[in-house]
Amino acid sequence: MGEHLKSLEMKEILFFFSLEKTTLAQTKDGRKHILDFTLDQLEGLLDPTHYFKINRKYIVSMSSIQDMINHTNSRIRLVLKTSDDADVIVARERVQEFKEWLDR
Repeated sequence: MGEHLKSLEMKEILFFFSLEKTTLAQTKDGRKHILDFTLDQLEGLLDPTHYFKINRKYIVSMSSIQDMINHTNSRIRLVLKTSDDADVIVARERVQEFKEWLDR
């Protein structure tokens, strides 16, 4: 934050996302924190039982999902807690794996 480094607890992070070539973590309190990792790097570091990469832009936790809505072309639109992005879509090729992740 500014010139200061801040450590985040994983249990506080709802989801990770990319915005204009920057990777951010969104916490339960609605704050966004800039990270030094790409989403691809994070995907390899995160516990797959808690986080799932739904598309090129988002890695979500189960606790971040407020609602799931069937979307066109067999995709799923997610409503995420503390997010104002209306287009959080599970990529078509990830839908089946996403459903299996939810059932764990």
